[in-house]
Amino acid sequence: MSGIFGIIGVNQRSIEPEWIAQMATHLRHRAPDGMNTWVENSIGMGQGLMIITPESRFESQPLFYGDWVIVADARIDNRADLLKKFNLPASIWKQTPDSVLIAKAFEKWGRECPIHLIGDFVFVIWDKNKQELFAATDHAGVRPLVYVQTPHYFVFSTEEQALLKLDFVPVRLNEQKMKHFLLNYWIENGREDTTFIEGVRTIMPATTLQWSQKTNVLIKKEYWVAQHTNPIHFSNKSDYLEQFKGLVEQAIYDRIRTDYNVGISLSGGLDSSTIACIAAPKLASQNRLLYSASSVLADNHTGQEQDERFYIDEVLKKHSNIVPNWVTSEGIQLYSDLQDEVEKLCSPPNPYYFLDKSIQVALKVSGNTRVNLSGYVGDGTVSFNATDAIYHLAKCGRPLAAVKQAHLRATNYQVAMWKVIGHDLLLPFLPLAVQRIVKPNKYTFTAASNALNELAVNRSMFTAREQKQLARQLANQYNPLKNFYDYIWTNHNGWFVGGTTNIGDAYFGQQEVYPFADRRIIEYLYSIPIEIIQYDGISRGILRRAMEGILPPTVQWRHNKGAYSPDYQTLLMNQKKRLLEELEQTRNNALVTKWIDIDKVMDKLRAQQPAGDWSWFDNASVTQVHFGFMAQFFLQWLSKIEKPVT
Repeated sequence: MSGIFGIIGVNQRSIEPEWIAQMATHLRHRAPDGMNTWVENSIGMGQGLMIITPESRFESQPLFYGDWVIVADARIDNRADLLKKFNLPASIWKQTPDSVLIAKAFEKWGRECPIHLIGDFVFVIWDKNKQELFAATDHAGVRPLVYVQTPHYFVFSTEEQALLKLDFVPVRLNEQKMKHFLLNYWIENGREDTTFIEGVRTIMPATTLQWSQKTNVLIKKEYWVAQHTNPIHFSNKSDYLEQFKGLVEQAIYDRIRTDYNVGISLSGGLDSSTIACIAAPKLASQNRLLYSASSVLADNHTGQEQDERFYIDEVLKKHSNIVPNWVTSEGIQLYSDLQDEVEKLCSPPNPYYFLDKSIQVALKVSGNTRVNLSGYVGDGTVSFNATDAIYHLAKCGRPLAAVKQAHLRATNYQVAMWKVIGHDLLLPFLPLAVQRIVKPNKYTFTAASNALNELAVNRSMFTAREQKQLARQLANQYNPLKNFYDYIWTNHNGWFVGGTTNIGDAYFGQQEVYPFADRRIIEYLYSIPIEIIQYDGISRGILRRAMEGILPPTVQWRHNKGAYSPDYQTLLMNQKKRLLEELEQTRNNALVTKWIDIDKVMDKLRAQQPAGDWSWFDNASVTQVHFGFMAQFFLQWLSKIEKPVT
């Protein structure tokens, strides 16, 4: 969780050393273990260090390697393989930091080097001789990097705020991005490289940048795409599970390879429980603890809401070295610090940021953790439910396998075979128009238009043509004719874009890591047969079967999931008066009222009722409340700092 930054003058235009010092100041929270900068005429670069892995203690950046200057925020997981390929003597392996491995990789493979690196990383290499910059992100974009390209300067940084504080960087709203945000990312917002500030961009996952100081020309290239191109076949079905289990374990072990305390956000679901039940015994073998933090209802709670405490307790009973921390909503003032969050992120935060912060605080106070494990992205990879598996088996010319899978599904779920055949096999083959008749009010233009009408956005910001186009895109977003494997990762690629969680962690001296976003796992899932992912016809089957004997059975075979913040709607209800007053005050801000329908947000807030579980959760209404609040606080902040091009 280090921070990197730099400024390069176009055509050797000089830069001011204080600009680099200013950027370093705004990234100081990412540098608990030191900050170093380098300035030379038309270029300046820097790195703020947070030590995580044993070898990161030997980092000294910017790294000078021949004609190259390198800054990186990285955790390279295939170190052993790379150290051997580079013929480095074993005596220096432990002292060789990841920045040196990146330099060696660039020396050996040039611009193709990122594909040879496994792990979480972002790095920038400046070639003094060629006067060119090369940058790359990992396959998932876990480590963020934003940049701005002006007529006179190219500027990059781990965090956006370090860019926007520079006088020569203009600050104005990216209106298209705001539209997409208020549409709740329905228009594939996660795959855009734009930010909420016009002209500021983020490097997308699995992407390289090449920029010339002489010409100010920027070239972007995607170097990796998850594809079903290298099929894996085992004669023994159980071998798929063993291979999968090994990859999951390795991904977790790689992320707890640290001398610092390790924490986990433990929800009681399949993903976080799997990570906890693999990490805990590994840490126990080293006489270490695993600190957990879980969102639950208060002990004295009397409402109808339900939490995940039962499942969390099942995990805790299994591993005595897990130190639990219970995070409740007691004392939380919703959105009271939202303005501070916006200033840190330079964008609207995650609506549940207040709970994320409470978990970070709990882990910091309890165990002073520096690495926090998360099951985030798991339901797009290891616990992908594969609901369309039967249809896709038939579609790719394997009807017998489809029928066999349907029989397994019917047997395991005790459902009539004809129902499974009808719903999972025959229905998806019907034209979408027919499906919409069978499933009324879903995926129709009318339903999509009604959904748009419920949004908290000021509809005057959309032309009639735009509204029709957006409704049509929304109606067609569900498409069972897509490639089955694309549902695993391609649909979720971009979940880390923007780096909001990464930035939030840095202020607590922590780094959140995501084992289930590991590239090796994703590539494996893309390589195995469809029916193995939906193992034995069971939803999330491959993970459930592979975790036999690892997960408590009550967690392994659960088929429900509680809300992340179980009493969020009650919080809204109890603090309604204060929140309505805050909304009323925003009517005086022209930028807010230009974009947000304040009356609609207030109506949705007034309508809140408590929710017992996810089936009662008024997602549509709650979404409009928190998106409305996030947007209006962001727009208030932006209206104060906007500055034109100079």
